[in-house]
Amino acid sequence: MNHHVRPAHHKKDQVQKETPQIVEEGTQESEIKPPERRTGVLREPQGPLILSSSTTTEHGIPQASDLANKVIGNLSARPVLIHVGHPDRKYSIPPLSIFMLSNVGHREASHFSKMATKLFPEPSPSAAPGQFDFILLDPPWENRSVRRSKTYGSRRKTDEDPMHILSGMLGKHMAPGALVACWITNKASVRDAALDAFESWGVELVEEWAWLKTTVHGEPICDLDGSMRRPYESVLVGRTLDMTFDRFDDSASPKATTKRLITGVPDLHSRKPCLKEIIEPMMWDSSSYRALEIFARNLTAGWCSWGNEVLKYQWKGHWTEDHG
Repeated sequence: MNHHVRPAHHKKDQVQKETPQIVEEGTQESEIKPPERRTGVLREPQGPLILSSSTTTEHGIPQASDLANKVIGNLSARPVLIHVGHPDRKYSIPPLSIFMLSNVGHREASHFSKMATKLFPEPSPSAAPGQFDFILLDPPWENRSVRRSKTYGSRRKTDEDPMHILSGMLGKHMAPGALVACWITNKASVRDAALDAFESWGVELVEEWAWLKTTVHGEPICDLDGSMRRPYESVLVGRTLDMTFDRFDDSASPKATTKRLITGVPDLHSRKPCLKEIIEPMMWDSSSYRALEIFARNLTAGWCSWGNEVLKYQWKGHWTEDHG
């Protein structure tokens, strides 16, 4: 049986505070995410709240609302654990990671934009204040297979278009020569929407990657040309147009589109492979770059993450201990 804990309804005209909900799928999974959006005025995001590991590696969060619409960071060199409301509801926060648990809407985008400048108030060798050298997006595109699944929410026709929401603000947070990557489905209309967003940000397509999903024996999980399901997903990769190409270790010309193939065994539904090791050689300085993942479902060490499911795959129940 599924148990859903939701906040009480707000009175009309009352100022709204985004409060996440805890969703328990039987006894197998505990998920923290914001509730369905209601009308009202969204409060400015709070934070950053820094999790310290100098005295403890585990932090108790009294209730899920303490995580909502707030920038939270683990700026130490080792992971820390947070447990929300119950000692068994534990989430691992990677080293040097920052996250904001909120929906990605017009109001939230404006708030996140302000917080980015607060997080990075000084310029780096490659980025201005509030800018990132790498931005990864995994939008909840609408498609048939997602509509059939209740595991996670895709965009419905009545929702705001996430790429349209970001088209008005994300470009100013891209550093000169920034790398931008966007997961897409196999629908031509989704590809076109992603490329339209690239154009609005001043990003030129330079590479296209395909993640081929395989079994543990290295075979595709289904037919390559299946009519209902295909064993691959694509990533469009671009750079901002005002970059200087010889700053990067990249032999491709500005107009060339490089094709790459990534193979891997899928595990949990909708979780994508980590691209960090592929991205870092393409950075201006792989040891000190700023990275942001939007619509994230997990956290990455050294990166910032934003979305309403950022802690989904940080739950300890999704991981096993490696005892060597």
